[in-house]
Amino acid sequence: MKKLTLNIASNKTKELIGYLSDLEASDRDRMSSSGKEYMDKIWKLLGLPTYDELPTHMDKTMEELEDHWDEAAKVIQENYDDITSSDFDENGTLIEEEE
Repeated sequence: MKKLTLNIASNKTKELIGYLSDLEASDRDRMSSSGKEYMDKIWKLLGLPTYDELPTHMDKTMEELEDHWDEAAKVIQENYDDITSSDFDENGTLIEEEE
């Protein structure tokens, strides 16, 4: 007998994974330990990582990226506030004046 496998590329399965992910993200801290175990079993059944297997540093990394972009935006604003679209070539590269 042919083994059945889940087609995780199907739209219905993607939708299901999205709903499960949203459920776990919003309610995991309120779930009982049994509820958490069942969620982990569902993720394993789907062939996806469990909550504990996901990178725990994701939130910290996002904060660091946001801080980096905020700082970069300040530097750009301070140093390049007089630049207009005519200061760029057709490829979007800044045309710098030679000294």
